[in-house]
Amino acid sequence: MVLGITSNLKFSKVPGNVLITAQESGLDKASVIVVSQLVALDKEWFLHRIGPIPQLTIDLVEHGLGLLLGFK
Repeated sequence: MVLGITSNLKFSKVPGNVLITAQESGLDKASVIVVSQLVALDKEWFLHRIGPIPQLTIDLVEHGLGLLLGFK
């Protein structure tokens, strides 16, 4: 499962979405993980790994997914 990421920081205002800095994500600029853009992709589509995500960010994403799915 994959979540969408956007550099449009306005999406950080949407409940459940998670703002990530460029430093913590390995991306060129601050971005937002958009929990409502959940898709299944084959791992062969991925060319390379950008970098690890800190556990706190993963916890925030899991909370956002819980909000989206009605679990929290």
